[in-house]
Amino acid sequence: VKIGDIDSWRMLVEASGGGMRLASYITFIPYSGATWNVTGMSRASDAKQFLGRTLTTARSFGPLTLDERNSFVTQKMRITVARPGEDLNSLGSRTGNVWSVADTAIYNGVFISHRYEGGEQVKISLNERYVPPPLQQ
Repeated sequence: VKIGDIDSWRMLVEASGGGMRLASYITFIPYSGATWNVTGMSRASDAKQFLGRTLTTARSFGPLTLDERNSFVTQKMRITVARPGEDLNSLGSRTGNVWSVADTAIYNGVFISHRYEGGEQVKISLNERYVPPPLQQ
């Protein structure tokens, strides 16, 4: 099959087990030094209803635009140093921590009401722009 300009392969796999027949489309797409696959599976009796979505998804595969590539954000755990008397809410505001106060407390093994003496290392999470690896041609 062709996915855009890319020569690709699609398999229709049918199987049975546990008293049920299954149908699956698997599309293999070689791109940028790797082979990607898009897989969808349903009961064979529902294949006409659901497997078309798998084909639509596979047809949507293609290179990301620069705007799309730049839109991805990751959450990264970082370590910060607490200030004297700081609580989790004020520490979160100061550092841009994206975890809730409750999550920050859990990840740091303290209570929500905890106040720091100052100098303690505290785990937080920050949203950071995803920097993808360079495209291979």
